[in-house]
Amino acid sequence: MSEKMRMPENRREELIFTVMCVLFMCSVMLTYNMIMALGFTFAAVQMTCMLFPLTCVVCFCLDFFVACPVSGFLMRKVAGPWITKPWMGTVLFQLFTVTQIVILESFYGALIEQGFTSGVWMSWLHHMPLNAMVAYPVMILVCSPIVRFLFRLLIPVGQLKCKKGLPQNASPEREQPVA
Repeated sequence: MSEKMRMPENRREELIFTVMCVLFMCSVMLTYNMIMALGFTFAAVQMTCMLFPLTCVVCFCLDFFVACPVSGFLMRKVAGPWITKPWMGTVLFQLFTVTQIVILESFYGALIEQGFTSGVWMSWLHHMPLNAMVAYPVMILVCSPIVRFLFRLLIPVGQLKCKKGLPQNASPEREQPVA
């Protein structure tokens, strides 16, 4: 895989990469769902702009804290031996992640649309396949290549490294006082 398309290599890079993917996919999928619900109207654009910040936070939390760890586990335990090329790992990881995100975020969308009523379950089941039909190709064919290219354009390989002797999550500003 070329240097310009390499995936994140540490926790800081994963965080930035996830934020970029979430912003891209939230804008696409939220717009798609609002147009599906309200038609191609100014009201759909208004609702998209109004829901975008909350949706990005919810999507980031679901992606970073639920979908990515579970996908990583599935990659190590289930798919690891079958992957023979680097691109296969990337596509399979995205497939696992998008599957979970479609399920979780379709439920979030059903809650936004229906509220806490009995109609939320039918709305969720109705929107899952529709969202999957759009989310899979957009993520694998559009979002991933564009975000990986922009990510490596902004953050070249090896630029965000952890300082030696510190764990990846440690803050270099806080040093322990010497007694």
